[in-house]
Amino acid sequence: ADTHIQVDQNGDGVTDGYVAPQGAQLSLDELLTNLTTSVNNLAIKDKQKAQLLNKIGNIQNKIAKQRQKQSKALGQIEAQILRQAGRGKIDAATANSLATLLDSLIAEEAVIPLDPTLIQQLKDQVNSSILLPALKTSLLNKIARIENLSKVNKSLAAAVKVVTAKGARGLLTDAEAQNLLNLLDQVQNAL
Repeated sequence: ADTHIQVDQNGDGVTDGYVAPQGAQLSLDELLTNLTTSVNNLAIKDKQKAQLLNKIGNIQNKIAKQRQKQSKALGQIEAQILRQAGRGKIDAATANSLATLLDSLIAEEAVIPLDPTLIQQLKDQVNSSILLPALKTSLLNKIARIENLSKVNKSLAAAVKVVTAKGARGLLTDAEAQNLLNLLDQVQNAL
C-alpha cells in the first residue's frame, strides 16, 4: 500500500495536504484537499477566495453525486441480474460471471472512476451473453450511467476557466494560477 505523507501546516490536527512518494499517485480526495489548501493559502481578497472554494465545492459535490449514482446503478444491475437469473432469462454460468465482475466493482464503488478494465469486462460479458435484446440494452444503459463523468468534468472545466480568468486579470500571480491549474489537471487526470 502506498503511504502518503499527511501535512498539517498549522498544527490544528487537520490534514492540510498530502504528498505521495515518488512514482505514486494521490487519490482524488487527497488531490482535492491539496487544491483547497492551496486556495486557502492564497493572499487574495476573501471574495476571490470564496469564489474559488465554491468551484472546488462544486467539484466535490459532483463527485459525491457520481459516487451515489455508481452505487445505485451497481445495485440495480445486480438486482436485475439476480431477478432475471431467477426467472431463467439468464443462464447460471452467465449470471455467476456477471456477479463476479459486479462484486469487484461493488468492492470499489466509492472510487471515482471505477476500474475501466472491470467496466469493459462487464460490458463485454453482457454483449457476448445470450440475452433478450431489451435486457441487454437495459444492462448496458445502466453501465453507461456508471461511466458518465460529464458533470464532474463540467465542474472541473468551470474551475479551470475561473482560475485562468483570475490569472489573466492579475488577481492571481502567474505562479499561483499555474499551481492551481496544475492541481486541477491532476484532479482531471485522476478521473
